[in-house]
Amino acid sequence: MRQKELALALRGIVVLCLLAGAALGGLLVPALGLELVREFPEVAWLFWPCLIGFWLTCLPVLAALVLVWRMAARIGRDNSFCQENARDLKRICWLSLADTVAYLVGSVAICALNVGFPPIFLLGVLAILLVGVAIAVVAAVLSHLIQKAADLKADQDLTI
Repeated sequence: MRQKELALALRGIVVLCLLAGAALGGLLVPALGLELVREFPEVAWLFWPCLIGFWLTCLPVLAALVLVWRMAARIGRDNSFCQENARDLKRICWLSLADTVAYLVGSVAICALNVGFPPIFLLGVLAILLVGVAIAVVAAVLSHLIQKAADLKADQDLTI
């Protein structure tokens, strides 16, 4: 694939992630929350705080998607290995870690309330934590590699 095709594919993935996130945050999570409220009416008071908390944790994801969009623009201009991409990947790492910590704190708070959520809740939280840490590690590794490549490219540009 050429640079422009890669950039277009990356932007397509960003758009798909936005659509999936809108469906998840606007339809699926509220529907699942209402289903939990119907099944466990004693936790109905948690519906809005949890939903608002979920929506707030979508903000770092949106910020990361904006950074990926900017990186795709640089890739499309044949500037893949640059300081800006390395910085944006480092920011994505920190955003992912912040989001993961927010989910961990929220989950511990809900568990501390001892409201008796089903075990599937715990499995979902563990999956979210695993994905968040994995994204952070991959972004950190890519940031490091792109930084090294950008340094090599700068050295090469000076020797020509």
